[in-house]
Amino acid sequence: MRQTYASTKPAPQHDTALPQPAQRLLAECGEEGLRHLVQLHMQRLRHTALLSRSDNCFEYVAQRVADFVVEACGGPLFYSAHHADLQAGAGLPLLLDAQAREVWLVQLWHALDEAGLSTSSRAAFWNWAEPLSVHLLAPKARHQHLTRYPYDTVRSWFPETVHPRPQEQRH
Repeated sequence: MRQTYASTKPAPQHDTALPQPAQRLLAECGEEGLRHLVQLHMQRLRHTALLSRSDNCFEYVAQRVADFVVEACGGPLFYSAHHADLQAGAGLPLLLDAQAREVWLVQLWHALDEAGLSTSSRAAFWNWAEPLSVHLLAPKARHQHLTRYPYDTVRSWFPETVHPRPQEQRH
């Protein structure tokens, strides 16, 4: 990502709570829409160094992330029910370094574009996911200054592309 207009701020401390997504995301996107968005994002990440070696467990990881997103947005407690037995510290599906975080965010932006979310849903999801990405950083990376990417800044970097929502596409 370009860093020209983004701001560099100290990373939050370990005790910073995870951000909460806008509860309207579940109502606007539906569980299927959120799972579709996660699948698009995960498929994009599969072609990067982040998940290129995940062949054996890719579907499990993608399901785990989708369960996390749906539950975080107020949906069924699939993540807690299916992944409650994980070790402490293993609650988040992926740990990133600062460079991998940028890859994760760029691919998320493109997945949001492909999913065809409304501008308000897209902004709400980004405004949850961008701070969430800080929590996905490995502990060493959390102590470094990192670049934050506000929605309006990132939006200015990419041309507006409109994709029809999956239910609006003709078969």
